[in-house]
Amino acid sequence: MTLLFSPSQRARTTSKRYNEPMYAFLDASAWPSVGRVREFWEGWFSQYDDVKKPAKDLIARFGSLRAILDAPIEELQAIKGIGPVTSVGQGAGHLLQRTSQAHEVDVK
Repeated sequence: MTLLFSPSQRARTTSKRYNEPMYAFLDASAWPSVGRVREFWEGWFSQYDDVKKPAKDLIARFGSLRAILDAPIEELQAIKGIGPVTSVGQGAGHLLQRTSQAHEVDVK
């Protein structure tokens, strides 16, 4: 199975840097709450045959995780490999928002 995030051991416990892309922060952070966000996204993308392609297409089109979460459903469905989007996107947004509030992370 192809992973969306790197399988490396994480030791970083600092907050997101101002200019750091959200994906880079999520991939590097050792916070347990951020680990749950990674697990959520890995699970969500695992339903597709090639998880890296849709993920890369989403990042390329929208530029950030925040923009993906804020995107209209119709635009998300326009990405090849992304099927009908249900409330899972809203759930991800709420999970990310709770995580960022708990650790004072800016998800812009």
